[in-house]
Amino acid sequence: MAVTSNAQWPDDLATLILLRLPVKSIIRFKCVSTTWRCLFGNPSFVSQHLCISKRNQRIVVSYTDEHEHDDEIALRMFHDTTLATFDDWFPQFQTLRAVSVCIHDGLLFVCDINLRLRLWNPATRETRFLPQYYTDARHRRYWNTIEFGSDPISNEYKVILIVRNDKPYKTPLLPRLRCAVYKMSTDSWRELKREELHLVEGKSLYNSENACVNGVYYWVASDDVSYWKYYVVAFDMRKEVFQLIQWPHIPDTQPNSTGELVIIPRVDRISLWISDSYTDSHTSNHDFWMLDEHGQYWTKLLTIGPLLELASPIQQTVTNSSFIRLPVKSIIRFKCVSTIWRCLFGNPSFVSQHLCISKRNQRIVVSYTDEHEHDDEIVLRMFHDTTLATFDDWFPQFQTLRAVSVCIHDGLLFVCDINLRIRLWNPATRETRFLPQYYTDARHRRYWNTIGFGSDPISNEYKVILIVRNDKPYKTPLLPWLRCAVYKMSTDSWRELKREELHLVEGKSLYNSKNACVNGVYYWVASDYVPYWKHCVVAFDMRKEVFQLIQWPHIPDTQPNSTGELFIIPSVDRISLWISDSYADSHTSNHDFWMLDEHGQYWTKLLTIGPLLEVRMLLGFWNIGKGNIKILAYFTNRKLQLYDLQTHQLIDTGLRHKLNGAQFCIYTYEESLVTIRRHR
Repeated sequence: MAVTSNAQWPDDLATLILLRLPVKSIIRFKCVSTTWRCLFGNPSFVSQHLCISKRNQRIVVSYTDEHEHDDEIALRMFHDTTLATFDDWFPQFQTLRAVSVCIHDGLLFVCDINLRLRLWNPATRETRFLPQYYTDARHRRYWNTIEFGSDPISNEYKVILIVRNDKPYKTPLLPRLRCAVYKMSTDSWRELKREELHLVEGKSLYNSENACVNGVYYWVASDDVSYWKYYVVAFDMRKEVFQLIQWPHIPDTQPNSTGELVIIPRVDRISLWISDSYTDSHTSNHDFWMLDEHGQYWTKLLTIGPLLELASPIQQTVTNSSFIRLPVKSIIRFKCVSTIWRCLFGNPSFVSQHLCISKRNQRIVVSYTDEHEHDDEIVLRMFHDTTLATFDDWFPQFQTLRAVSVCIHDGLLFVCDINLRIRLWNPATRETRFLPQYYTDARHRRYWNTIGFGSDPISNEYKVILIVRNDKPYKTPLLPWLRCAVYKMSTDSWRELKREELHLVEGKSLYNSKNACVNGVYYWVASDYVPYWKHCVVAFDMRKEVFQLIQWPHIPDTQPNSTGELFIIPSVDRISLWISDSYADSHTSNHDFWMLDEHGQYWTKLLTIGPLLEVRMLLGFWNIGKGNIKILAYFTNRKLQLYDLQTHQLIDTGLRHKLNGAQFCIYTYEESLVTIRRHR
């Protein structure tokens, strides 16, 4: 006899059982009934399931795959402590190249190579793309600190994005620091006001892992001035305000000790690991400190060590920030330490950050004609500081090089020799690249060439502009009067501009400038053939590859023989124009300095220097950002001297202009890791 029963399990018991199921099973059971479907979407059920899941946490490792791009990371999740089974996540996204990842409550916040932001739940396979925060494309290449967490009171998930303009010399009009908070419930960003950011100004924040505890996100931070002075910066998700937490007091800490934030399992408190592993790579001690519930005081939990040959788990960004302040010579030596360091030093992001810091310590390079050399051969001398006591002469390294034209940009030298062979050279890394020959007709090689070298800041593409003028049409009437070509380093090839693209420079003489590339635009002083003293400024946009014409400043009392010189103002990184009437009277001269606006249309007069005695030409600023303005000046006795505008002190460079030789040229130079080797 069959026995049937209509008994059902109590709802509470069924809920307790379902709470302990994996997400994959719960998703399958959604189709059982409408009741279960509603239950699984209930916020209370979701919160309880998350609490139980946290008892069985798994480890996710973020790393750079040796078979992938240098700036692309992969994620591997290990199921248990045996490490025998694991899942690789990002291969599921065929087109995703992640560069930044943050995990919280089983959700992944992912930033890809194009700075597109998305939230992803690996268990449910749901994805949400965040609205674009960047309103200006120029912000996209700057240092971004991106983190993800939640407010436990309102269960609101938020993303914090901090954008630091570490290249104020390229974009002086963009804010130095910006911060925005994204709320998932409103699907929108809220930008914090400047007064709300005073605690994080002047500090470098390093991306943590899942360091959000009880609605507060934590970062390790260092002072930009005293770099080894560390703090912990906290952001309250509910109040949306920053807090500053002092570093634990450790009397015996080495100056190169650093820290890493980690969450203590089950206790759910933030802890700080401090290691001296950089002091001795073979033995290291590791101290663990726990922050109290009020976020004010540190308590030392334990010390582990000394440990032999333990690889430091220090956060990669802390290591990166230590290296980007080293000179190139030291970085090249450290390449042999490990494969990780070698890949780090070749990372485009690391190279870009290192270049930004190098530009704070620019040096002066003087191009001149040596009295003992050929008339058309120049020598480069680099002075290390304003005392002019130490210097390096570069071109003697090249036994067979007779340079006749030089241009410097981002620590790279563009050199054209006496045989019109063109090369790029990085003095810091000693890499050299010979450019393919542009001249298709040997008869072109003796004509007047105007050269420019710079980069497009959006694509980081380095380019060379070569303008060839046929100044001897009576000898070669069949050759074009004017030709122009652009060389791209990425393609290692020239592109010749069409004749209609050259209409703005036809009938004008362009004079080779120094390192006059600012924000992706290269500038030359130019004059009309008729009348010859009618001057203008010609600009070439590196990204669009088009010429622009900029009018000369309006100077009512200008003498007809006044001339001009372009150079970059340090720190501000804006193009300026020096106009002098020194040719009117060689004993006294006045010098006007004009600065071009950010749109490249209008000139603003900065200052007038003079009258100066026996000064024939002012060649460039040096040390303008440190209060005392110093100018390199060429005197009537053919000497090059450094002139202090405040103290009127003169420092002799020891260089004397060769009679009938090429004039002095002044360049600013900074060490660079930018590679110019061809990819195999």
